[in-house]
Amino acid sequence: LTAKTSALEVTLDSMAQGILSIGVDGRTNFYNQRLLQLLDMPEAVMAAHPTMEDIMRYQLEHHHYGDDLALLDDASRARLKQWLAGERPPFPANYFRRTSSGSMLEVKSRYLDDGAVVRTFTDVTPYFDAQQKLAASEAQARKLALVAAHTDNAVTITDASRRIEWVNEGFTRLTG
Repeated sequence: LTAKTSALEVTLDSMAQGILSIGVDGRTNFYNQRLLQLLDMPEAVMAAHPTMEDIMRYQLEHHHYGDDLALLDDASRARLKQWLAGERPPFPANYFRRTSSGSMLEVKSRYLDDGAVVRTFTDVTPYFDAQQKLAASEAQARKLALVAAHTDNAVTITDASRRIEWVNEGFTRLTG
């Protein structure tokens, strides 16, 4: 059992996801090193087997949620306020949150039959950054298409073989 436990701990500490296990008593019973890195949490805090409220208060005191909870979306902000007020709504199954360092985390919560919960934290910053760049590029393309479509000047788009793929109304008017 000791060897298996040790092997499991090494395996979990080698994962790219942060893992947090909270027991039925509401206290942390397991976490891995990646969780500490992703959440910028000191080992001493986590080694004390804090409750979720303890963890949230630590993060709040150390501005992990940003000024006025600005790094949280509206739903997460409302849920955190409920927790801090003593209410205990369940964690959402899946949500995203920014860290104070600017990373975007995907947080998943899985409830066990006995009421315990296992949470995983995955750094999805590259995905979100790519999505933002794609959205900006698409917005720029829409603007350019709108300008090209409504200008009186002739505009053509050709492929690499110089075959015309698209022309605007200005081209049609000027060339007949």
